Amino acid sequence: MNKKLFVLIIIFLLLLLTVIYVTMNRPKESSLPDFMFYTLNGKEFTQEDVENGKNVFIYINPECKICEYSLSKLQFIQDSLLSYNIYIVSSSSLSNINKILLQYNILSIPNVKVLLDSGFKFEEIFMVKVTPSAFVYDFNHNLTNCFQGVSEIDEFFDYLLNHNCE
Repeated sequence: MNKKLFVLIIIFLLLLLTVIYVTMNRPKESSLPDFMFYTLNGKEFTQEDVENGKNVFIYINPECKICEYSLSKLQFIQDSLLSYNIYIVSSSSLSNINKILLQYNILSIPNVKVLLDSGFKFEEIFMVKVTPSAFVYDFNHNLTNCFQGVSEIDEFFDYLLNHNCE
């Protein structure tokens, strides 16, 4: 009898630990979180300024080669992504971000806005694990998908192209 009770207690504790682990590792928010970043002109930009429609946030580091690839791909397929509002966010210096934006002619893409995260808050708020990272939100500002890292960047662009008309 004591052995059965002990086994049941162990199973119960394992289930409880599993539930706690899953709960703690679930994304904090499924809707667009509160934030404050800055435009290239130094103007504050918050979640209230995000346009209506489908929105994409791409977090980059200009010194990251995969981030460069992301920007070159964005520039190459820009006409296919006009139904999205695209926000490129970086914690890098203004001079570094401007250099890469000019290199890939990103500022000429009409549906792209660039935001600076001088306080390094994006990673914490959006739960970023690696650059590049991309977060896709629907018309109601609910998170529909996220992509993080080298292995998911092509998957991210395929996702955007395949969900363009929704």
